[in-house]
Amino acid sequence: MSIDSINNDNSIPERDDYINRDVDRYFIKNSLTEKIKHYAITFFKNTIYLTGIVLSYARYVFSRTNAYCKLPKEKIPNYDYGWKPDNKGLYVFVTGLLGHPIWADKHRLQLRKDQPDMEVRIPFVYQGGNCSLADAATPISDMVNDYIEKFPGNPICLIGTSNGGRISLEVERRARGKGAAIRVSAASGIFFGSTVIDRLKKIKPVRFLLKPILLEELSTGSETAKALIKAVKQPLVGKDKRSYEFFAAKHDNCIPNFDSCFPKIGENPQYILKHNETHMSIMDAARQEQLANARPWMESHRVVNYSV
Repeated sequence: MSIDSINNDNSIPERDDYINRDVDRYFIKNSLTEKIKHYAITFFKNTIYLTGIVLSYARYVFSRTNAYCKLPKEKIPNYDYGWKPDNKGLYVFVTGLLGHPIWADKHRLQLRKDQPDMEVRIPFVYQGGNCSLADAATPISDMVNDYIEKFPGNPICLIGTSNGGRISLEVERRARGKGAAIRVSAASGIFFGSTVIDRLKKIKPVRFLLKPILLEELSTGSETAKALIKAVKQPLVGKDKRSYEFFAAKHDNCIPNFDSCFPKIGENPQYILKHNETHMSIMDAARQEQLANARPWMESHRVVNYSV
């Protein structure tokens, strides 16, 4: 297991399934100056990111790309996902809770420039992810499994943010046993729940905004979280190949317990802590590194000889 850029502390206490950090220090142990710095960085980064999203929305409105896609809730036989016959691999971006595909648009534009032979999909997550993990993952899983069936030699990279991180991991789990090469890169993935959700659950009006099943699944140490991590820790079978990369934001206001973003799974997973980043800014902050790391992996796991 390798741990990149977490901090300079060589002693990293661990628990069974997650890299364990002193996660609540900004709100409990740090000085008033450090807390003010934390909130200032959070406000500044979030403002810049939201401004960029608003300015970028026009690209979505006038875009003719099929990267933004609304997927059928249930599997439809012979459904046409619009795959290009000469593509060399698939990137799927899964946005966070109530997110919009435009949040991953900079990833799409960079891929169109640097890797034009790749398929790129940024689906609208079912109910914006405001549902069970099983329901949110099913349409995306059906699309990925269709791709594996039609292009068995091509690699796949699933990139998820926040709630999209755990959805990506569930999609990867469902593709096991199919002989596919799949890389998962998650930024602020909420794999073990959030202490913020724990507090929100106690506020009754929140249940009118977020469904009870989602609040339960995103609580720290939920049974759904435990079951998912237990499942993906199982040994791979057949020709399956996997790679994992996890980013976390030091100033994450939505997942202050950012050890939740660092599940211990797979062989040699990469863990990267982004300093001076927030829950919203982490996607942009991780973009260059995510795509730079994914490219050689995708190229090295492509099987040339296959028939469609």
